[in-house]
Amino acid sequence: MAVRFNGYLFNIHPSIHNFLEKIAIESFLPLFSNSFIVLYFSDTDNKSLHVTRQLNKFMSTKFDVHKKLPDIVAYDRRSKVIYFIEAVASSGEIDFLRKKEIEKIFESCPSSITKRFISIFKNRSVFRKFSDSLAMGTEAWVVEDSPHIVSFNNLE
Repeated sequence: MAVRFNGYLFNIHPSIHNFLEKIAIESFLPLFSNSFIVLYFSDTDNKSLHVTRQLNKFMSTKFDVHKKLPDIVAYDRRSKVIYFIEAVASSGEIDFLRKKEIEKIFESCPSSITKRFISIFKNRSVFRKFSDSLAMGTEAWVVEDSPHIVSFNNLE
């Protein structure tokens, strides 16, 4: 299976997890921006398939393959939004603990940049399995229900 971003074409393992990542890059992110760049992309076979030098600009420490980075980290230069995306096939949603882990890794990210935490699911059935554990301040995208997104935010 192939995915294209940042002017490159990558061949990735044909798993459901990677399919969700491909959809995130090719369908989800373009809904919000045509100027995003992918800073980090992990493949089920290669956890650091694509890592840019710009990623370190947002991280508290230098990139380390052993850090628990989200599946995809993308940045929109125009709107100054950084996207932390987890593809959820059988696990890996952004729950309270996972959100804290990501926030810790990216705690030195400039305050002028908006952070979006997104869990992507293939269908409602998979979404239902994880909906109770998704953290406040995150979003969920169900591929079969595109272009709708579910936001878990406090009413203030």
